[in-house]
Amino acid sequence: MKRAVVINAISIVLVLFLSSKVPAEEPSQHKNNPFTKYQTEHYEIITDVSFGMAKKVGNDMEAILQEYSRILPFPEEQLPSSLFRVRIFLRKEDFQKYCREALGWTYDPKSFVYYHCRNLEEREAVCFLLPEIPFFRRLHHEAFHQYFRHFIYYPPQWLNEGLAELFEASPMTEQGRLQIKPSPGWVRRLKEDVLISKKHPYIDLKSLLTMSKKEWLKNSGSTRAESWAFCYYLLKSEKAQLARYLDNCIEVLNPDASREENTNNVFQGVFAKINLPRLEKDWVEFIRKIHPAEGYGFFEKGQGLLGKRKYQEALTEFNKAIEMNDSYDRYYYFRALTYYSLKRYDQAIKNLKKALNIFPEYTAALFLLAKVYQKKKDYVRAKESLLKLIEYESVYKDEAEKLLDEINQKLRQKN
Repeated sequence: MKRAVVINAISIVLVLFLSSKVPAEEPSQHKNNPFTKYQTEHYEIITDVSFGMAKKVGNDMEAILQEYSRILPFPEEQLPSSLFRVRIFLRKEDFQKYCREALGWTYDPKSFVYYHCRNLEEREAVCFLLPEIPFFRRLHHEAFHQYFRHFIYYPPQWLNEGLAELFEASPMTEQGRLQIKPSPGWVRRLKEDVLISKKHPYIDLKSLLTMSKKEWLKNSGSTRAESWAFCYYLLKSEKAQLARYLDNCIEVLNPDASREENTNNVFQGVFAKINLPRLEKDWVEFIRKIHPAEGYGFFEKGQGLLGKRKYQEALTEFNKAIEMNDSYDRYYYFRALTYYSLKRYDQAIKNLKKALNIFPEYTAALFLLAKVYQKKKDYVRAKESLLKLIEYESVYKDEAEKLLDEINQKLRQKN
């Protein structure tokens, strides 16, 4: 089925699907129940944040749904028979409690989740409130799993996660269109840690496309980045025929097959028929040419100047980078590091907060923020930053615990 035909078919069905459901205009709440519900044509949003938040998320989900179906369209007879549900908690602790008690999680998830099961009525994306940029990006990731797995119960791991990462990294325009962008983190991981330093092993393309979920997770330091990169390559390469491979994947996927069967279906039905070594070589060269973000040349120059302790010149370059791209967390972090070196602590804090607003689990930024607050003798805020950092697996964890002991000692002396 041609992409344009499929998209038109889906557009018609999406309009008709659940057309009798009118979006709620007022909060749907019960007495003593803090949760409000908001329904759009294809989504039910449940939250204890606010009705305004529910409405904002519902509208955003309708827009991203159109982008999911544009990039990965499915035949109309496979459309879901129920609303997609998104549950949003104000507090992370309540989110984790819900995951344990209602969804059966045996641990406290640190990020958003998609709960998948055979019962359509029980499936839902579950999340908690974050700053706007990371909130919607992570929600787009989990909501893609929700969309994709409504059609294919067990998709190939590389395709399921690679496309989810692609949607997470790509912002939406004001007109509700997806701007497919490189993922700065995965580009950096591939170029620096996989292809150059070998910190993480390079997984050859055939292995990536055929490995089980267990193998994929075992090597997730490489496989998540490579899965994103291959999906990005298929969609953004100048070679027009590559985009058709995603259509071909849809054609060979079986809604009721096991993950192993669908992985084999895609490989044998799509990629085994082509010159894979040549494709892999072209893919790797494509990756090498990607800049993680606009303004990266200025950023690299700034890093070099920072290393030479030419702080004012470094600031000039970081400023140029941020003028070109004001949504890349590393630019703010390194500008903050420069301000820290100049003992301009208030400016350092301002930039670190911007970095953390984009990426709340940025452990290097949390650690530097704690050190800045320590310099300002604001030990309470320094402790708060360190406690957040220690929640995450990080190379800074040991240093953070040592610094936390020092901060606690200062607080005891103060009291």
